[in-house]
Amino acid sequence: FLEPAAASPAARPGGFAGGVGPQIVVAVVSLAGIYVSYLFFARRPLAARRLTLSPVLQRLRLLALEGFAFDRLYAGVFVRPFLWLARRGRDDIIDAGFSAIGWSVVQLHGLLKRSQTGRLRYYVAVASLGVLVFIALGIFR
Repeated sequence: FLEPAAASPAARPGGFAGGVGPQIVVAVVSLAGIYVSYLFFARRPLAARRLTLSPVLQRLRLLALEGFAFDRLYAGVFVRPFLWLARRGRDDIIDAGFSAIGWSVVQLHGLLKRSQTGRLRYYVAVASLGVLVFIALGIFR
């Protein structure tokens, strides 16, 4: 259904990637891994225990638990430079503009909240006055 928007690539018949070869390779490798795991952990659990206690695998385990230091790499490549740029641009003219907008909204709120008195007669009077102004504008225009 996407063919009108994005043309589909031309299919090339044949070749290893187009046949069942990759599927057979994946199935064989998966079954071989399951069989090796069975031999290692079900048939010889003591050997597996000794291997897991080796210092090399302990360090590899700690490295895996730390996410292979990906968080440190991500922080160094992306987070720290972004924070540095944010600190450098803290007091620029654009930020001052946004601060002015925020200040004006707070001031306008202070003015408008004075009009909220809770007196219904006041609200009706102001609304009636507004209607009269619009009628006068329509008549005297």
